[in-house]
Amino acid sequence: ITYGPWWAFLGLLQDGPLRSALAKGFAGELWGKTLQHNGNLDVAIQYAGALSQADAPDREQVAQEALQALAWFGGNGRDEAGSFLLDTPRRSYTLDPTAILAALPPGTEPTCPTDAELAICNTGPNFLGIPLPAPGVDELPCLGLPWQCQLPNGKCSAPMSTKALPARWRKFSDFLWQRCPFCIGAWAVMEGGRQYAGSDFSVPYWNARRYGLVGSGQGQVLAWQEVGSCL
Repeated sequence: ITYGPWWAFLGLLQDGPLRSALAKGFAGELWGKTLQHNGNLDVAIQYAGALSQADAPDREQVAQEALQALAWFGGNGRDEAGSFLLDTPRRSYTLDPTAILAALPPGTEPTCPTDAELAICNTGPNFLGIPLPAPGVDELPCLGLPWQCQLPNGKCSAPMSTKALPARWRKFSDFLWQRCPFCIGAWAVMEGGRQYAGSDFSVPYWNARRYGLVGSGQGQVLAWQEVGSCL
């Protein structure tokens, strides 16, 4: 909920000291310290489109990687061989952790929580002297599966990836870029029981069109029948 308004504010400002300061903060604080390694396609397009080369020296590389990721993003239906069908609807399906672990990109590994990380999750914060509930850990029954992490209380949990997963291996939801990019596996109450609008694809796509990062389709609109070029 922070990067969207920050980016929008940049678009409302003319060149000047205020915009320069906010652009520097967007690049250094929001992107560089927070979202650079999260595989966030939405903010990558915003970063590459709204900032100059002086504010974001790596903007060309970020844009190139974002467009490569955008080309892989679409529906999550599968054919009989298990390959993704990008032109199918996006629905809630189970993502088997075993299949995800087998498809991890080079340099990405599963990792289980350390004792220190468990202590952080199981210790509630204290705000102005008021103790708040601890977030806890999502626990699963231990089924002897190779990907499960054993917890000290006898329960198990799913591992996390050391790097952000490609979008096609993340749990599909209403807006993917606000969800955990390191979580491995997803479980659906009903396979395909919910369909999503796909705004987490359309928003960065049209932003890429806005900034000229994507040129295909220029001059075309949705119509019931072909009516010729708009150019």
